[in-house]
Amino acid sequence: MSLNKLENDICKLVDNKKINLRKVEELFKQGANPNALYDDSPYHDLDGSTYYSTLFSECIFNSQYKKPDLYSLLKLFIKYGLDVNKYGPSIISDFHFIRGKSDLYEMTKLMLNHMDRKTDISVAISGIDVESSHLNCSFKDMDAESNDLLGLCIMLESFSGNKPYQSFYRLPKKINELFKCIHVSGDFVILEKNKIAVKSDRSNACMFSKIEMEKNTLIVEDSYAVYINNEDTHEYKDNVFTRYANEYLKNEKVVDLKFKHFEVKLSKTTYAQGRVVTINFTNNKKIVYEVDTKNSLETIEIV
Repeated sequence: MSLNKLENDICKLVDNKKINLRKVEELFKQGANPNALYDDSPYHDLDGSTYYSTLFSECIFNSQYKKPDLYSLLKLFIKYGLDVNKYGPSIISDFHFIRGKSDLYEMTKLMLNHMDRKTDISVAISGIDVESSHLNCSFKDMDAESNDLLGLCIMLESFSGNKPYQSFYRLPKKINELFKCIHVSGDFVILEKNKIAVKSDRSNACMFSKIEMEKNTLIVEDSYAVYINNEDTHEYKDNVFTRYANEYLKNEKVVDLKFKHFEVKLSKTTYAQGRVVTINFTNNKKIVYEVDTKNSLETIEIV
């Protein structure tokens, strides 16, 4: 155990609805170590990735009941010398434990902004990805949280692939933005004015759509992940579906998103997991993304 009195005092301060940042900074000035470890020996997963049990992760665990905003706390850790290249990936992998006011996307970008692009963040990607899948498949009331983590994982993959990541944003609960246009890409086996579909491949994203709005751009990968990325680089082609959608949804606003998890019984012993994402517009218009498990299709339908 490497946490001494000053570090433990910081852990106690985060168990509040609002963290006293002045006291935290005083403790750092007194010598509290932002790189202190709860366990001296790192853990190595099956892929060989190294995970460190850090002081900031202990702060995450201690703050779970009061759910304060941890963004400013992370800024202080970085200000006083947190080694983001060594410990950042491990800390990000624990972000799925954060609840409440904290914006995980902005906290992750803060960490990545101080990190060398050559830093191996595989432990962060695997930690977030596993948890997002776990939530999606196990708890019907956690689809929105699972979606947040899926988008966060894609942002991390962008950083790892040396692609832009600053333009990723967490979805607001209520969007209320004017629709501009929709784009789609994929090898469509159904292509109609109000419905398109591709063959499902759970190991790869096989259909992308981009919904441009007044300020932000929604990206939907199949029906699994919806996130904001204002620097999307996928290639799209207009077709009968997009032309109809752009006319049908003209002058409408995107209101909100709904996520629904479902399970289909394929045989006496086999079940398939599915998900529906509904993007609601004004005047009761909708775009519905759905997994057609029986026919192994990913579909988008305008309602």
